[in-house]
Amino acid sequence: MNKSGVDDDSDDEQLRGGGAGSAASAGGAVRATRAGKARAAAASSSGRNFKCFIEPWEKTAIFAESETNEVRLLAKYGGMQFIDKDEENQPMYVICKANLEFVGGKHADPPQYGVFAEAQDDDGDAPLYLINDELIDDIAATRQDEGVELEQREDDEDMETSD
Repeated sequence: MNKSGVDDDSDDEQLRGGGAGSAASAGGAVRATRAGKARAAAASSSGRNFKCFIEPWEKTAIFAESETNEVRLLAKYGGMQFIDKDEENQPMYVICKANLEFVGGKHADPPQYGVFAEAQDDDGDAPLYLINDELIDDIAATRQDEGVELEQREDDEDMETSD
């Protein structure tokens, strides 16, 4: 089993490479209101905010196969960069913006989503990385493109309160 939690013996089952496509193909209706347009303009001018932790909605989305979950996970992870420090030459990877995979069986127990990531200096196959704290830590430790802000979890959110 490699760092991503996926067995290296993947020759028994080839990953299919299909996926959710873009958020626009998800079929959801979008209301065009003045407030909505203002929020969209503000979001596009301020760049992208990546939360460097498993968000509450992800705790179930990662483990439940659905088109909605694929769209939401791709929106969060697609295009993010990370360095796989466990690999000998420590390549820089970019997570695919248009495709992820729900894997199970010998690849992941329990079944869950993983992202494909392409090495910037390699034309080989894009390996699959399970969405987990280790992947998020690698993203948080890697310089991202301009306009991407990395948001760390507030300390008080991690700590349990006691009386």
